Amino acid sequence: MLFKFPRVFLAAASATSILALSSCVLPTSLPTSSVSGQAEASQSSAPAADNTEAANAKGLPNHTIGEVLEIGKYLPEQNGQEAFHPCRDLTKEQWNSLGLEVEPYDPQKDVLSVDSTLCQPKMKEQTKDSGKSVTIMADYRDIKEVLKNAKRQDNINVKRPDYVYFYTEPKDKKDSCAAATVTNQGRVVVQANEFTANEDPPMEPMCQRALDIMQKIFQFPAQNQVASAPPTTPVDPSAAPATPQPTPPPTTSAAPEPPASTSNNAPTGQTIGEKLGVGKFRITDPPRKTFNACTEITQEQWLSLNLKVKEEIKTSSDGRPKDQSLKNCHVWNKLGDEEPTEQFWIITSYIDYIFQMGIDKPVVNVKVNKPDYIYLFDKKRDKEEETCAAGAVTNRGRMAILANVRSLTGPKPTKDQICQRAADQLMAISNLKAEALENPLHME
Repeated sequence: MLFKFPRVFLAAASATSILALSSCVLPTSLPTSSVSGQAEASQSSAPAADNTEAANAKGLPNHTIGEVLEIGKYLPEQNGQEAFHPCRDLTKEQWNSLGLEVEPYDPQKDVLSVDSTLCQPKMKEQTKDSGKSVTIMADYRDIKEVLKNAKRQDNINVKRPDYVYFYTEPKDKKDSCAAATVTNQGRVVVQANEFTANEDPPMEPMCQRALDIMQKIFQFPAQNQVASAPPTTPVDPSAAPATPQPTPPPTTSAAPEPPASTSNNAPTGQTIGEKLGVGKFRITDPPRKTFNACTEITQEQWLSLNLKVKEEIKTSSDGRPKDQSLKNCHVWNKLGDEEPTEQFWIITSYIDYIFQMGIDKPVVNVKVNKPDYIYLFDKKRDKEEETCAAGAVTNRGRMAILANVRSLTGPKPTKDQICQRAADQLMAISNLKAEALENPLHME
């Protein structure tokens, strides 16, 4: 008889309902090319001029999956792909050099939702006769979604890089121009506004002003943010053991207190543009792409783990583009005629840790050999003892390995053993070569 796990299917599928409340960050660990001189890029009004073919490059055989996904860089309560926060991530001196000033960063005011930010700086030399202003945003909408209610401004006489596009939103809006580009921390938008009493302002100067502000921001030195800092005890993903030690010490999955969401203003040696990967994406690239274990791990690699893919569980995107949907890959060790004894669901989404622990429950007081960046939890709907989930943050979503283990002949596995298997599989996946991994970070 086929071995089935109805409770686990329900638990895995239920995660789709939380995607709308997901969170976001994507600091890149390898430097990208400098954005200096980007203003010299040739003007192009053709939508096809969206960047080089390298933007779709696949295959990083010299890296492990853990290295590319930066598994081990983030603590459980952190997020791996947070939207760029202009009001928080720029210093007072940087704003001054733009002729702008902002109020102290307030996450309640400056974040529209869990995956979009808004910054509305004030003009320092604003006069009563001037209606100029600027709005800076970051979100995870792709270009198709944006243009549903917007109009591309391709034919204006403004010299722009091919990874930047101009638009007005809504389509009939005449008093603003938005410059947008895709980065590894969301789609960054600078909108220049100009309100006049009796006539519409010319579009070209507004678009030029938006582009100028954007490029100046990208050339600023980047500052370290606590939200993207590495754990206190850095772990090399490629060195993480794939099997437990003979006498694993007791550990707890309770996560440490979250760090304060303030900037330490320490230079990183990168510009903001380099940190964001500016210029590495086409304007048609999705601003966020979830790790998909079913398509980005090869069949041979699964077999090396004594597993094979049973199915990719398609989940509702809840109104989001397909590339932003939760990914759920079901694998098992049914390699022949025998019934499976182990099944795993590799679930990746952008759920925030605090919210996840509100719908799930931490597993504590278990003896499991694992690094600090892996946390253990149970699905609240799962009452069976043969399940346990191991989670870790990556730069392409929060990944959870939900394990369901049983014995056909011997004694029933303990909770410690099942949680260890979940953690082992997460580390084993991390150690696989990135042969089929897609490359949204465009690491070089």
